[in-house]
Order: sequence, then structure tokens, then C-alpha cells
Amino acid sequence: MKARIGTVALILLFLVAVSCPSASAASSVPVTVSCTFEDGRPAPNVLVEVYHQSGLFAKTVTGTNGKALLSLPMNE
Repeated sequence: MKARIGTVALILLFLVAVSCPSASAASSVPVTVSCTFEDGRPAPNVLVEVYHQSGLFAKTVTGTNGKALLSLPMNE
């Protein structure tokens, strides 16, 4: 079975996190990524990679619940 991820949503969240300096006083923004199989079951052990213009930006693996937490830095 194929696992699917909201790629467009992740990209949009990434763009908001790195380009919105007044969003928070914090230096990073937590982003939760959720991966599921086509039938809705959680997809564990899925490699999640976020790329920026200069290359790989963040990398993690989903847990047994199909979720992964990324902490993306804010631009100042």
C-alpha cells in the first residue's frame, strides 16, 4: 500500500514558518506531519525530508502513530 502525505500543506507550512517574522517571538515553529495509508491507517517509519534552495533542510521519521514533528527555524 502507498503512504500519502500532504506535500502541498507541508510546503505551505514551511513557507509560512520561514517567511513570517512577526508570527511569534519564538526562534522556531513546530510543524506536525501526518502520514497515512490510502485506507486511513497511520504509516509508521516514513522518512520525511524538507528541502530548501541550498539542499536538505530538515529530516525525520514518522513514529508508530504516523506522525512526525519538525521544528523549523524562523527568519529574523
